[in-house]
Amino acid sequence: MKQLFIAFMRECGVQRILVDVEDPGRIRGVYPDEAPREVEERCRKRLRWFQRAMGAIFFDDPSVPYRRPASDDPRDVQAYDLLGIVPIEADDPDITKFYNSDRTAARIELYERLYLELMQLEYGDATGVPTLQDLAGNYRAIDEFMRALNAARSSMPWLTLRPTRK
Repeated sequence: MKQLFIAFMRECGVQRILVDVEDPGRIRGVYPDEAPREVEERCRKRLRWFQRAMGAIFFDDPSVPYRRPASDDPRDVQAYDLLGIVPIEADDPDITKFYNSDRTAARIELYERLYLELMQLEYGDATGVPTLQDLAGNYRAIDEFMRALNAARSSMPWLTLRPTRK
């Protein structure tokens, strides 16, 4: 199935897929009517599926946690997901040039670039693609994320990637 999907994406000219997935470590309290352990286990399974079945790579660095506008109200902040990328070509040099040698970390510039791409896709429309300034000015979550990213940039060029568990 993955091979068919990847072949189709290549035919369409897609270079990468961006996803955000609930982080089992930050999901506590988000679904108050459900058993916390069941919610966390469901999140772990979904995350592992994206990693194993799709080859997703997730940023998971506590110094710059992923946050985005909330699904139900974009004026609010949703801060319990991880940002991931599924490269269509596993060794795409446009992406791999940002990884360290053992692929346990990526340069902060990649995180920023992918985050901006995803937010522009989410909040752009037929009239155009919003700039970073437009996004940060209109969405508190994006502004907070970019402030944290810029604060970290001077002291740490690398961000941790979540390891794939067996």
